[in-house]
Amino acid sequence: MLEKISLKLKISLLTITIICIILIAVGYITISFTRNIHLNRLQENTMDLAQSVSKIPEIQNSLKNNKSTEIQNIADNIRSNTNADFVVIIDMEGRRYSHPYRDRIGKEIVGGDETKVLEEGSSYISRAKGTLGESQRAFVPIFHEGEQVGAVVTGILMEEINQKIALVTERILIALLVGVILGILGAIVLANNIKKSIFGLEPYQIARILEEKNIIIDSIREGIIAINEEGRVSLINKKAKNILKLKKEVVLNKKIKNIIPDFNLTDVLKTKRKKLDKEQKVNDTLILTNQLPINTEQGIKGAVVTFREKNEVQKMAQRLTRTKKLTSSLRSQNHEFMNKLHVISGLIQLGENDRALNFINNFISDQKETTRKVIDNIKVDEIAGLLIGKYNKSKERNVKFQFDSRSNLEGPYNSDVTNRLISILGNLIDNGLESIKQDFEERKLYVGIFEKEREIKILVEDSGVGIKGNEAKAFEKGYTTKKGSRGIGLSLVKENIDILDGTIDIDSEKNNGTSVTIKIPKTNMLTGNNYEK
Repeated sequence: MLEKISLKLKISLLTITIICIILIAVGYITISFTRNIHLNRLQENTMDLAQSVSKIPEIQNSLKNNKSTEIQNIADNIRSNTNADFVVIIDMEGRRYSHPYRDRIGKEIVGGDETKVLEEGSSYISRAKGTLGESQRAFVPIFHEGEQVGAVVTGILMEEINQKIALVTERILIALLVGVILGILGAIVLANNIKKSIFGLEPYQIARILEEKNIIIDSIREGIIAINEEGRVSLINKKAKNILKLKKEVVLNKKIKNIIPDFNLTDVLKTKRKKLDKEQKVNDTLILTNQLPINTEQGIKGAVVTFREKNEVQKMAQRLTRTKKLTSSLRSQNHEFMNKLHVISGLIQLGENDRALNFINNFISDQKETTRKVIDNIKVDEIAGLLIGKYNKSKERNVKFQFDSRSNLEGPYNSDVTNRLISILGNLIDNGLESIKQDFEERKLYVGIFEKEREIKILVEDSGVGIKGNEAKAFEKGYTTKKGSRGIGLSLVKENIDILDGTIDIDSEKNNGTSVTIKIPKTNMLTGNNYEK
């Protein structure tokens, strides 16, 4: 039943109920406290009046000499000038010497609470019902020259006291009623604001959306971490915990810099700039990250990072690269062999059988020679395959591919190092081939790979257009001199060289080619260990 009640109504009812309970409690305490204060003040005033009357010499003398007329006149005068409803003077027998009603003078006081003042000479306040009705009465003994000659009784009728208290209570109740009305209006406004802040959704809808969001986030194959503007983790999915080895740790609402300081995610909050495709080493795991600020209408409210393990991305890249290389190699070989077949076919048709045979032998000899050099000198199969594929691509472009016969690469290296060497070498060769224009007289590309005791040296030279004056910009992401190119290849070369702690040197002349020399230290190039920086 409660689930069918809207959140707005629940908040309103709960708030109104709490306000009413509080106001009732406050009202009850206030009324009680006010009543007690009022009674105490009246009692004090009554006692003060009685004590003052008891010290009037005329009353003391008249009471001693039984002169009731003088006493009545004094009592009437006092009563008319004060808030007292009655001022009664009695002798030691309890007979009245004054009373608001003169016909009751000379009669004994009524109430039964006068004994203590007459017998003990005590001053006190009591509540009793007399001839005028129930009242609060103050008793004070009257002395004449040290002898008690009677007592004074002053008081206020309870009816009048109750009327005064009722008037105060009425005002308090009106104030409480106004408070209830304001509380109801405030509860409605509060409920509307809360409902608006949660986009008009009910709790069960929010719970369902949250559950769906968690399921979706945990099903994503990338790690996701979000932080708020204070740098505290507000979201993390299962994949992120698995990659960063945080399965048993509670990370929500903790400072990201205390959990994963290598992320530097708080920098995105400061700079308000995104960082894409950044390679990082976090908790001994090499990952590729994308860091973005969370922008709202109120400004930057946090940041989010998505990431995957580098080896997963490399595996996908390797599969894609193999497919592209196979396609490119087959296309190159297809074009190359079609051209050769056309030449052979033409020679045969011309009757030049001997020349056709010599052409076949020369072609096979050149292909075999280059392939033999690569296979004999390069012991890393992946790189050997890359060089053979680039050789075929060079022939397709009518570029002379010169592989240095002194080259050597023993290996083996772990897959991470091998993939980086492939990226470096492949991008340098492709860039060299693309820089050689069709109208150049000299069209050649030189490649040399030399493994020494402490380093690997890669030398790639081309006869292309050159990059004289732009050597420093050549390896920046987005820089290119070719139309339609995105300028990514050489930036990947630089990135991989930096990760491998290598160096790069460029020597270039405009329209006279470029020479690139790369040196990579063999430190950490150990079989079976991932090289991570």
